Formats: sequence, C-alpha cells, structure tokens
Amino acid sequence: MEMEYGGSKVDLRTCPFCGSAPLINSYRNRMRLWYRIKCSNENEDCRMVPETAAHRKLVEAAADWNQRGTRDAALEEIWQQLTDIPMDPETECLEAPFYGWPAGTHREEIWHWFDEHHSKGVAYLLYGGTDTAEKAER
Repeated sequence: MEMEYGGSKVDLRTCPFCGSAPLINSYRNRMRLWYRIKCSNENEDCRMVPETAAHRKLVEAAADWNQRGTRDAALEEIWQQLTDIPMDPETECLEAPFYGWPAGTHREEIWHWFDEHHSKGVAYLLYGGTDTAEKAER
C-alpha cells in the first residue's frame, strides 16, 4: 500500500501477523530526524506488533519494514522462544506471560494461534517438517 508521510511517498506491506496497516513514526534525537515503522494494530489483535529499527531516511525504514523475514520465519523464531517459557506439566498452562498471552493460558490456545498464522500449521512447528509432521497433517 502506498503511504505518504511528510511529503514523501513509500510503498509498505501490511503487518505479517495481523494484516494491519503500517504506522510511520518520526522523532528527533540529537538534532537528527529518525524514522521507524511498526504495526498500527488497527484491530487490536496483533500479538507481535513488529517494529523496525530507527533509520535516518524514510526510504530506508520502508525497505527495512518490507524486507523483514517472512511471516513463517518470524513465527518459527517465536515458536522457539516459547520453549523457554515455563509451563506447568500437570495443567499445560503457561507459568509466565508470553507475548500477549498471560500466565495461566493453556498451551492449546497458543498452538491454535500458531496453527492459524503459520502456513504449514502447528504440526510443522511441532515436528519440524519431518515425515511425522506430514502424517500428522493427514
């Protein structure tokens, strides 16, 4: 989608996690103008709310936003982070908050979210694309 900001036009992709429009922010620091682009979270359901690093030029921030990793690659990284979150083995619930999920969230709720957002589903994330994952999908 083409957006205009401060007289400049840039073409930006939507958020890979929720599909919301991007939001361009600028600020001054040490007499320099910096740009960042992040998810606007229009629907208030984006758990990740990705954001670029600060860039001196809007075109550089736009390139950073548009060239970020694919949704699946980002979800796979977040999935790996989930393995470090303590989970009660008896209840299968989080013992600590993880992104937008509070402590006490059941693992299946999280798995359903990943299943809806990862192109190959949660079976792929669980089994890593092995034959077992392919069998689980059938």
